[in-house]
Amino acid sequence: MTPEIRTPKETIESAIIEGESYQDFHVRYPDVKYRRWKDLTYFLRKDGKIPPARSQMKFEQLLDDNRLKEVIEDERDRSELKHAKVTINRLKEALVTMHDTLDAIREGFKDLPSLSLPLPKKPEPSNKPRASLILPLYDLHIGHVTNGPLGRYGPDTFVSRCTALSEDLLREIDSLKRTRTIEKVVVIFGGDLIEGRTIYQGQSKESTPLQYQLVVGPEVLARVLLYPLAREVPAIDVLCLPGNHGRVGEKNEFDKTFDNLDMIFCHILRLRCEKIKTMTWHDLDSWFGCFSLYGFSYLAVHGDGFKSWGGTPLHGASKYKDKLQDVMDQRFDVMLAGHHHTPADWSRGASRTCMMNNWAGTSDYASSLGLGGPPSQKVLLADETNPILAIYEFMLARSEPQVKIDPIEIV
Repeated sequence: MTPEIRTPKETIESAIIEGESYQDFHVRYPDVKYRRWKDLTYFLRKDGKIPPARSQMKFEQLLDDNRLKEVIEDERDRSELKHAKVTINRLKEALVTMHDTLDAIREGFKDLPSLSLPLPKKPEPSNKPRASLILPLYDLHIGHVTNGPLGRYGPDTFVSRCTALSEDLLREIDSLKRTRTIEKVVVIFGGDLIEGRTIYQGQSKESTPLQYQLVVGPEVLARVLLYPLAREVPAIDVLCLPGNHGRVGEKNEFDKTFDNLDMIFCHILRLRCEKIKTMTWHDLDSWFGCFSLYGFSYLAVHGDGFKSWGGTPLHGASKYKDKLQDVMDQRFDVMLAGHHHTPADWSRGASRTCMMNNWAGTSDYASSLGLGGPPSQKVLLADETNPILAIYEFMLARSEPQVKIDPIEIV
C-alpha cells in the first residue's frame, strides 16, 4: 500500500503569503484539503502576516460614506442624550432629598444647647519622648438595628459603646502622660458611620431614618467623645472617608466621595465641633486619605476595594496596598482599613496593615458567613521610632449583658 503524501505546512503558508489561489495550488498539491488551506489562512491573517479579508476591507470602505457616518453619529448622540437625561433626573431626586434632610437638621440644631470648652493648657517642656495616638473610627453603623439571637444593636447601644470607648481612652491617655508627651490624636472617620437605607432589600426594617442618624450621631460623638478628648490633648487632626453604606443611589451611579452620606455626617459633626479651636479638619478630594506622622507615611481606606477570604482579607488587602503604592508611586508604612468587620493586623516586610472591627458586633447575617465577634475599637500609638509602637483594643460591650442561647432539650 502506497503511503499517503502530506504537503508540508511551510509550503502551504508560503503560497498563501505570495497570494496564490487555492484552485491553482490544488492542481500542484491535490492532497491539500480546502479546510486546511482555510485554517492556515485564518492564523496567518490573525498574526498579521497577510492583509485582512476582502469583505472586511469593503465594509471599511462603506464606513467612508459620509451619509453612513452621519447616521451612526446621530444614533450615538441620541443614546448619550437619553442616558444623560436619566442620570440628571436621578441626581435631582437625590439632591432634593438631601436638601430636605439638611433643612430638618438645621431646624433641629436650633433647640440644641451651646457647647463650651476651655482651651487646653500648653504642655510644659520635658524630657519625655513625644508620641501621638491614632483613633480609626470605622463601621460605627449608627442607624443599624439588630435584635437577633446572636447580637443586639441600636441607637441606645451606640451611645453606651461610645461612652465606654471615651472612658477607656481617657483613662489610657492619663496613664500614657506619665511617661510620654502626647502631642495629638489623629481621628479617622473611615466610612460606614451611617447605615444607608437602600444598600440591600429590606434594609429599611433594620435601620433608623437618616434624619435621626444625621442629628443624633454627630451630637453623641461631639459630646461624649470629641469634646472630652480635646480637654486632654493639645491637638486633634481629623480625616473623613466615605463608606459603601453611605452611598447615594445605585452602586457607581454617583460620585463615590461627594455624593455620600458619611461625608455629610462629617460635615455636620464639623459644625458641631467648631468651638474646638485645637481641632483641624483635613478635607480630602478622593475616597482615600494619606498623612504622615513623625516621618512615617499612612494610607487610610475604607476597605471595600478588596475581597475577604476566610473572614480576614490578608491576601486581598496586601495586593490592594501594593497596587495603590505603584499607582501613587509612594511607599506606605501603614495601611488602615475596615469594612470587613474583622480586627486583624499583620506585617509584610517593614510594612504594616491594620484592620478595624465594628461597633455593631455580630448580627445574624454575619454569623451565617462565619464572621463577626465582640464589638471593639483599636487605638494606635505612634512615636518617633515606630509608626505603630503599640495597639490598644478596647472592648466596647463589656458592660452589656452577655447574649446567651439556651439549648433545646428534647426528651
